[in-house]
Order: sequence, then C-alpha cells, then structure tokens
Amino acid sequence: MHLFLWAFFREFLSNCLLGTGIFSLFFFFGESSRLLELALLVSGQRTAVFLRSLCFLYAKYWLSVSGFIVPMAMLFGVALTISRMQEDRELLAMASLGAAIHRSLTFVALLLGCVASYLMAPLIHEIIPKTKLSIKSFAYEGTRLDNNFHIEPKTWIDLTNAQIYAASVHGNKMEDVVIYARRSDGGEGDTRADALYKVTGEKASYQIAVSTALNAPRPQAQLLLNIERGHLEYPDRLKSGNTTICRFQTYENSIPLRIESTPEPGVREYTSSELRRKILAWAQDYEENQKNLSAAKTEISTRGTLALSPISLTLISSIITLRLDKKSKGFGFGLSLALLGSYWIVLVLASTVGMPGIANPLYIGLGLFLNSLIK
Repeated sequence: MHLFLWAFFREFLSNCLLGTGIFSLFFFFGESSRLLELALLVSGQRTAVFLRSLCFLYAKYWLSVSGFIVPMAMLFGVALTISRMQEDRELLAMASLGAAIHRSLTFVALLLGCVASYLMAPLIHEIIPKTKLSIKSFAYEGTRLDNNFHIEPKTWIDLTNAQIYAASVHGNKMEDVVIYARRSDGGEGDTRADALYKVTGEKASYQIAVSTALNAPRPQAQLLLNIERGHLEYPDRLKSGNTTICRFQTYENSIPLRIESTPEPGVREYTSSELRRKILAWAQDYEENQKNLSAAKTEISTRGTLALSPISLTLISSIITLRLDKKSKGFGFGLSLALLGSYWIVLVLASTVGMPGIANPLYIGLGLFLNSLIK
C-alpha cells in the first residue's frame, strides 16, 4: 500500500506541474499584450533592457496569479492521476487485494490540499499583494521621465510643451539638434508669448535636474540643454508676422518635465496585516470610508477563501473522480475543467453578494450532493 501511495504521489506531482504549465500559459495569454507594451514603454529601443524588463514582468505576474494557478493545478493533478490509474486497472487491482483504496486516495488528496493551503496562506496574504504593488511601482518608476529619459536618434521626442530631434545620439551628447518649444518670457496678456520658437544647433548635451519641494505633491524636474553653434528663431514681438533669427555659439535652455505623483496602493496591493490596520483606521470615520471598508473586508475574505481552496478542490476532485470510475485519462482532463469552472462560478456568485467566505463550504456541499446523485 505504501508503494502504491508513493507512486500516486509521484504521478500527482508530474500532473500538477503539467497543470501549472497549462494554466500559466492561459493567464499569460490574457496579459501578454499589456506586459509587452509595458516592457517596450520602459526600454524604448534598448533590446537588453527590454528582455530584462519582460522577464521581470512575467516572473512578477506569474507570482501575482499563483494563488489561482496552484489550486487549479492541484485539482488537475488529482483528477488526471486517479483517471489514469482507473484506466490501467490499478485501483481495481488494489481493491481486489482488500485495500480501502477509495478512502485512502481521498485521505491523501485531502492531506495534499491541507499542506498546499498551509503553504499558500503567507503567499496569498502577504507575498502576492507586495508583488502586485511591485508591478505597479515598476510601471511608475519605469516611465518616470527623470529616471528613464533618453533621446533616440532620428526620432521626434514629444514633451507636450516642447519637441526635440537629433540626427545622432551618444549617451547625453547629440548632434544636428532641432528643438521646438514655447516662449516663457512674455508679459501677461501678450498673445505672442505662447508662440513656438525654434532652436537648431550642431552639437548639444542634456541632463535632468530634479528638485522636491517640501509640500509639493510630486517632484519637479527640468531638462537642461546646452546647445553649441546654431541659431534661434522666434516671432518678432514688435512686428507681427516677422521672424527674428539670432546666431549663437552657446545657448542654454530648460524645459519642464511632468512627473506623475507616486501612485497610492489599492486595496489589493496592501498585505492582509496592513488591510486590518487600515480597517481599524477607516472605522473611525465610517461615513467617509464606508466604500473602502467594504472593499477591504471583501478582499480579506476572498484571500482566506483562496488560501483554503486547495482543500475544497482536491477533496471534491478525488470524490467525484473515484465515484464516476471512468477509465480514461481524457475524461479526467475534461472533468477537472468542469470542476474548476463550477468552483469559480460559486466563488464569483459568493463575491457578488459580498460573502466570498461561503464559497468553499458551498462548493463542498454541492460536490457531496452531486456525489450522492451519481450511481
């Protein structure tokens, strides 16, 4: 019996890994375009940075959805393993020897679910929220102009209030530079003060200057430009329609860069311990924070349900698969998908009414009821 259970466990692990791969691809397929877009936005045309960013994002994203993938993979592993053993008559052979094989496999499946739930609790309550926040922070930090500003050669860079073009770029050095920007020295009521001016130069260099005011909602940044040997063209303020052209050896200019404020974590990006402290703080002003309180309580309840989901899924999967006694591995694959679909339907319905905590007991009850109907 011990050798049989060990063989069951080894095959379960291989099928569980197969399920992990299948369901990981399913989640990746839905988010690949967003992850690729974010990696491209951060890296620009730098291939090495793009590949590193993409690997980082895929790893973080997988970890953020592992709370769904692991229970699904465990159900898949149990159903597929039992179906394969039924197909090869291994369960029948053990039963003919007098072994209580159904009871033993149900107990083993339940034990595997309990171990997985114990290991998943810190993952779901602490690690996954931090992972979601790190993805959000990566998107913010990766697109901040002061951290990632770079000019690509032969490409117009649009900074909203200025456009920059350079024929060649080496680090922060540029050649054959063209800049269009707005005048900033006009007096109040001067309609020409907002007119575009044009700067061209043979060579230029740039650097980012960042300053943070004490009470400012976001850091202030400027693009400092030093342009050599060129000319400046701007509308004549005295004669409308005329253009003034000035040649220079050195010209310095600064262009303000807009930096978004640091995003606040959402309810799903707080760890469960942080959410409980938030709930206590929000409860002091219930009327103002009623929506946040409801969302936080629902989120904590949903996390608890997901942490216990391996127990429900492995238990019902083993009971139903053994009860049906269909000798086909393909049947086990189809059954696992049907059981998964029914579980997520139950979870969604329970979350809709604001009681995700009842999803697991309800699913177990429905599974046992279905088991009693099968002959």
